[in-house]
Amino acid sequence: MMSACDSPPDYESEQGQIGLRGEGLDGETIDRPRPSIDAVVGSSVCLTFDGWFEPDGETYHTRSEEPDDAWLRECFELEPSAGLRLDGSCVVLDGVGQGSLGLAPTSCELDDVREFVEDALPVRAYGLDELTLSYPDLATYFVESQDPGPADAFPPRPPRAAGTPMRVLAGSPYMVLLQPVTREAPSRTVAYSDGVEQFVGDTPVEFAASSSGAATLVLDVDQRLQLQLALPAGNLEGDEVVGVDPALATELGIIAGYTSCSTCEDGYSVPSFAYAVIRDADGDELFGGDVRWTIDGAAISTEAPLDPALSQLIMIESGCNPEDAGAERTAMLHAELGGLTADVELAYTCPDEDEGDDWGAEVVDGEPSDADLGCGCDAQRRDAPVGSLGVLVLGLLARRRRR
Repeated sequence: MMSACDSPPDYESEQGQIGLRGEGLDGETIDRPRPSIDAVVGSSVCLTFDGWFEPDGETYHTRSEEPDDAWLRECFELEPSAGLRLDGSCVVLDGVGQGSLGLAPTSCELDDVREFVEDALPVRAYGLDELTLSYPDLATYFVESQDPGPADAFPPRPPRAAGTPMRVLAGSPYMVLLQPVTREAPSRTVAYSDGVEQFVGDTPVEFAASSSGAATLVLDVDQRLQLQLALPAGNLEGDEVVGVDPALATELGIIAGYTSCSTCEDGYSVPSFAYAVIRDADGDELFGGDVRWTIDGAAISTEAPLDPALSQLIMIESGCNPEDAGAERTAMLHAELGGLTADVELAYTCPDEDEGDDWGAEVVDGEPSDADLGCGCDAQRRDAPVGSLGVLVLGLLARRRRR
């Protein structure tokens, strides 16, 4: 039996006792578990009690075969603070400000194995006046969760200055991610529910919104529009997006990311993704275009972009098999956009089967030795495994939370 604790919970309670999973929110940061729910006022998140931590915080217990979370939920009485409302298993953020979902311990079947204390899950509801709408590119998320590998560091990419247009190469589809962030700290992402992507104005444009918090568009040269995220509490508007002549692209570079691995000798494992950075003559970044990828080298292949609107990003399959552990591999990755080209060498060692950064799922024969405990998982490493980047991209677009 493989335990359900093969990935971290989404949230950890204030006292470090409980792990919870949440459904219904988009646009969260990818670090897990989070110490609080941070969302736009009017949002709703449905919580499942996933498991509990030993007092030392180093072992996590959950149950893989339970039909629901009653075995753990019954150990607490939920007490929402002012501004929060319970709707079944969901927490609705009705009021702006800091609140919490109180977890008052009650008698339950775990009393003999774990003595719970008063606890809470902090909840921060942001008003629209505290937020702005940003357009992060996919590389932003992957750089945060991956390792630069032999390069030692990812190249600096200064963020686009607030109030300046996002420039997209005209004539090609581009997928824009819409992400609420705080005005005070633009790197701080805020989750939301029931958001609808739309654009402002009457200018005809090829535009396709999705349920993933992304909008795919195709612009002509000098065509402009503003994107908007319609939320239960109102609308958030981002900076202008403008189509530019593809001839403005004068420089092409590649950012390569490797799977982080705390148990690997170099701190990283196999290459997992590459992103094409497009710049103009002034060094400012452009987005979109039809990037073509090729690769040379043994036992490496690239996967075609999941969508033409994502051609700047490519997923890499290492080609490592269990019998290849310890084998050293190199390959040259090549990108092309119009008449621009870029190359980067990929170098890595095929990992052993047991290397990686799993949450620590325990595989046992038959039933756990103590059904009251549930399976035990090593919780010292709190990063979820990256796994297939193809799955990660799809998951990222659906719920930008997973690492």
